[in-house]
Amino acid sequence: MQADATERGARAGYLPFFLASLYAAGTLAFCLFVGYGGQALGGIAAGVAFVIAFVCAFVLTPVFFVARRVLGEVAYLLLHLLIGGAIGIYRSAPNLYAEGWLDLVLVPDSLMVIMTSLAAWLFVVLSVTAGQPSRKRPESWSLWRWGVLFVGFFTLHIPTSVSETPTDPSCHNVFLGGRQSASPSVRMNFELSERERQLIGSWYDRFAASQALRVRRHRSPSRSMCNDDIVFRVGGVFEGARHGVTGYPHDGGEDWQPVTGALICYLEDRLDRPIRFTGGGGEDIERPEFALAYCAPPDAPATGVGVGSGSE
Repeated sequence: MQADATERGARAGYLPFFLASLYAAGTLAFCLFVGYGGQALGGIAAGVAFVIAFVCAFVLTPVFFVARRVLGEVAYLLLHLLIGGAIGIYRSAPNLYAEGWLDLVLVPDSLMVIMTSLAAWLFVVLSVTAGQPSRKRPESWSLWRWGVLFVGFFTLHIPTSVSETPTDPSCHNVFLGGRQSASPSVRMNFELSERERQLIGSWYDRFAASQALRVRRHRSPSRSMCNDDIVFRVGGVFEGARHGVTGYPHDGGEDWQPVTGALICYLEDRLDRPIRFTGGGGEDIERPEFALAYCAPPDAPATGVGVGSGSE
C-alpha cells in the first residue's frame, strides 16, 4: 500500500513538469506563428516546433524534477538559463557571420530556446514548492498565477522578435537589406552537351569579369554571381545534363535588367540548345522582352554581348 501511494505521489509530482513542457512548447509555437505574420506557413512551422519542443522538454523533465528538489530558486533559474543557452548556442553556432559570443546568444535561433526554457521555469516555480517537487504550492492555481502565465505566454517571445541574425553583408545574400523572403525574377533552364559541360564554368567566369560581378565558386559549375542590383544562383549539372540559372534582384536594385539581359544573350550565343524560361510554378513562359535590348539582331554576326565573342 505504501509503495502504491509513493508511486502515485511520484506520478502526481511529475504532472506540473509535464504541464510545464506543454506550456513551454506552446510559447515557442506562438513565437513562430507571430514571426511568420500569422500566415499559413507560420501555422505549419508552429505545429512542428510545438512537437519538437515538447518532446525535448519532456525528455529533460527528470533533470528539472530532481533539480527542483535540491536547488534554491536562484540556482534553479540559472540551471534553466544554462541549459537553454547551451542548446541555443549549439543551434546558432553554424552561423558563419557571428563575430562574437553575443552574436551566438542574442539571435533568434538561440533566444527561442532560452525563451522556451524560461517558460518551463516560470510554470514550475509558480506551481511547485522548491525542495518539494512532489508538492504543489497551496496557492498554485490562484488567479494571479494564472495571470502571470497568461502574460508570459504572450510576452516571452518579444526578445526573439526584436533580435536579428547576423547575415552575409555581401551581395551574395538574397535577403540583403533585411527582407524575409525573395522571389526570383528570372529562371533559366537548359541542357548541356558534353562540350558545354566542360566550358560552362569558364563562360560564367568570363561573363562575371566583363560585368564586374563578384563570384563565389561552389561545385563546378555552381556559382553565385552578384552586384548591388542582383544575385545569380547558378546550379550544378543534374540528370539529363539539366542546368539552371536563377536571378534574384536585390531590394532596391533598380538596374538588374541590363546585366540579366546581357547574361541571357551571352548564354544564347554559346549554347547549342535553346534556353527554357519558367515561371514560379515551373510553367514555360516567354523570353523576357527586356533581353531584346541587349542582344544582337538575328541577322547580325554573333559577337556576344560586350563580353567576348564566339563559343569559347
